[in-house]
Amino acid sequence: MSRSFTILPLFLLMLVGKSTSSQAQVGIEDDSKGTWLYHYCQSSVRAEDAGKNAEPTDIEDANQCIDYIAGFMDASYNTTLFCTGNATTGTLIRIYVNYMQKHPKYRDEQRGIGLLAALHANYPCPSK
Repeated sequence: MSRSFTILPLFLLMLVGKSTSSQAQVGIEDDSKGTWLYHYCQSSVRAEDAGKNAEPTDIEDANQCIDYIAGFMDASYNTTLFCTGNATTGTLIRIYVNYMQKHPKYRDEQRGIGLLAALHANYPCPSK
């Protein structure tokens, strides 16, 4: 088993910030779910594709996604769970949206879990 795979469960617990049992007791707020991030990242893709013709609401919503992804990447600096190299935020957003379309179960999870799964699946680190 690779080191990054064995660290994945610990990283997920830190990411969520609570144990699974405490989440079941208090519930997950809607803005913390994958659905929230997926919605805003879809807006980001639409805004990027539309360019100058982007809808103002898509541009505003896109900022939520961009800020979250950028913060996630900053917090994940020097991780071995994924290796994105020089991938741009725009590329990471498209990878995330595509992954969430194929794996809708992550929309009901804490928003960072789906992002981590997408990055781990699409940007594995080389084995040492």
